[in-house]
Amino acid sequence: MMEYGDLEALIINVQEARVQSYRDVAEICYIAVVGGPGAVKSAAHLLGQKAGWVRARARIYEAFGTDLLEPNVPIDLYRAAMETDDPPVWLEQAVTEAWSARQLRDAAGIARGDTVSRVVFKGQGPCEQWDVDTGTVTVSGLPLSGEKPKELATVLREVLDV
Repeated sequence: MMEYGDLEALIINVQEARVQSYRDVAEICYIAVVGGPGAVKSAAHLLGQKAGWVRARARIYEAFGTDLLEPNVPIDLYRAAMETDDPPVWLEQAVTEAWSARQLRDAAGIARGDTVSRVVFKGQGPCEQWDVDTGTVTVSGLPLSGEKPKELATVLREVLDV
């Protein structure tokens, strides 16, 4: 039977290899993008991914280098951080605070002085309530995330029966 200390060392080694592999793949993607469309296509094929996946990893590698690349950080969080004025700083804060990509975008927007979130929820669902007198509308089935906002800037478009 394996001792706990041996098991712990084995798990640590596997996790370190996983992180290094993640970073190596990002660097390979960057090298492929620099190499041009043919290299991207080849890398995508060899990695079992699509070209867009390779280009996305390359952009992340370019913005953050290898030190900030962690397999446990969601890709959406990297993308949100890349929309800011200082991606590494915002990413580090988001990871420390356990923010979602939406929370990162909102915090960066507040820091910029935005008064309306750049996060847009799009979708289509049945109109559950439509009260002209009170201006109350209820739509279900939209893909939402995060905390309930105090106020919404809303645009509604009717789906026409054709």
